Amino acid sequence: MINFIRQRLENLSYLAIIALLLGQLGKWNWFLELFSHFVSYYAVILMLAAVVVQKKPQRYIFAVLSGLLLIWLLQPISLFQAASSKTAQHSLIWYNVQINNPNPQREIDLILKKQPEILALAEINGEDMRWQPLRQAYPYGCGHREQSPFALELLSQSELAQCEVFSQDEIPYIRAQLIDGTAIYALHPPPPIDKELAKIRSAYLKAVHKKIAQEQAVLVVGDLNVTPFSPIYRQFASNLQATLPYYAATWIPFGLHLDHVLQRHISMIDVEMLARNESDHRALWVKWSLF
Repeated sequence: MINFIRQRLENLSYLAIIALLLGQLGKWNWFLELFSHFVSYYAVILMLAAVVVQKKPQRYIFAVLSGLLLIWLLQPISLFQAASSKTAQHSLIWYNVQINNPNPQREIDLILKKQPEILALAEINGEDMRWQPLRQAYPYGCGHREQSPFALELLSQSELAQCEVFSQDEIPYIRAQLIDGTAIYALHPPPPIDKELAKIRSAYLKAVHKKIAQEQAVLVVGDLNVTPFSPIYRQFASNLQATLPYYAATWIPFGLHLDHVLQRHISMIDVEMLARNESDHRALWVKWSLF
């Protein structure tokens, strides 16, 4: 039985290595890109193989590869170093609340307990009046209200210098600007569950990337439906800095890092994943100040 387990784990490790390599070809093929998102799983498989497999060349290879994947999972190493001594000027909660959320009041209580200055919410059902107390508490901002997964709103306790809704292939994204000049983008492209949606997601991220490149101080939040291990993510985030470790599991069903907080010329004080409520995503509580 032990030998059977060892052999199966060795074979599984080979498959994990192949899947890892195929995933990095995802820039050219949407289906291959799907394999790029499961690096944490590959790391666990290779770690177990490094311990269990007895063949020395193989176990050494598995140990080295698992170590390299662990380093990747722990990126960015310099997280929050520049912000540790500063006082937060602003706060925001990003949350994909899920279109069919069964209990909005629990989500409202979670948000109001933290009292962020700004909310950025995906999949907030525009026809569900149970969300109205939240809009009353945050009367400023803008959004795309509809009864679909592409509903998106950015709400504020106080007036914003600017708030606009844009779209790419009829999928909305929001750009707001604070009085101090900080630009905030709220994004939610479609999931790449087929070739067409993957194409739309890539076009969406490319279009927003071009706009973000023109900004100075900018904060980007959203459920990007892509993990940090994807070549699609690396293209989008090439001129931005991540603020969560890559291993952070924000989407509960598969433990994937789909929700992101990215920045440029902003000193991040804290980015915290809040406890899971009714949604299949976890809310991200962000506090920051300018350099």
